[in-house]
Amino acid sequence: MNAVLEPVRYSVQLYAAPPRREYLNALFAIEAAVQDCTRPERQHEVGHRKLEWWAGELHDLHAGRGRHPDSLRLRRACDALAIHYPDLGPLVELARADLAAVAFETAAEIDGANRLWTLAVFDASVTASHAAAVLREAGSAVREIELIRNFAPRARLGRIHAVLDRGLDSVAQWQACPWPAGCAEALAQRLQRARQQLQQAAATLPPPDRSLQRPALTWMALAARSAALALQHLPRPIPARRSSAMRDVWAGWRAASSASLGRLPAALAEPLLELNVRKPTRVRP
Repeated sequence: MNAVLEPVRYSVQLYAAPPRREYLNALFAIEAAVQDCTRPERQHEVGHRKLEWWAGELHDLHAGRGRHPDSLRLRRACDALAIHYPDLGPLVELARADLAAVAFETAAEIDGANRLWTLAVFDASVTASHAAAVLREAGSAVREIELIRNFAPRARLGRIHAVLDRGLDSVAQWQACPWPAGCAEALAQRLQRARQQLQQAAATLPPPDRSLQRPALTWMALAARSAALALQHLPRPIPARRSSAMRDVWAGWRAASSASLGRLPAALAEPLLELNVRKPTRVRP
């Protein structure tokens, strides 16, 4: 497995056609390098310096002058595909917000951040076609699920992917484990809504286009699967033992195989789960 890419993105690029596979591989490597600047064990000032370097590099890449090895790979892939160099500047802006632990005050701000990521990253998995627009709309739902899936460790760093509409007192609630009932129910509703958006977008894709959109459908299916798993474990996050690279890669293969045959992956076709957030278990003193 490519050591740079985490399992979901590995699966997405693996099932793309060769020219787009190289494009996605390089793009995901850049995304990972920018996100690496926000690692908690990295000194804050060092993270900011690296982000500033990447800001300049991605500006040059958009103009066709990037010099980082992954930028060069991306440029070659863009030339092979005859497409414009992507604007990945939003990745730096989102990483800066992470480092600063910027709080969201409205749901519109969360949606806006998800859309920025979609334009920079998810859109690359979508092959141009008449049905492409509806899949691009699914990118925000994919990002929503990914961030909620990793909500607990991010919240401990103050990076809370939720609206803080009750002042700073709500921070402790989002950092609790298990989450209080109100927080768990809010996360469940968001997961259900995002999963429904993915299923609705996939359902509008004509069968002949499903093979063409195999990378995007694979990503959407893995996100829907992750949402279903997260719902099962609320009000607690998914235990580390349930997170398996091999399971993700296997699920990605099954999703890509279905798309290749003109079928919807199971995770995008199965009925939605009913909201059933379990009550936190009391620990006896």
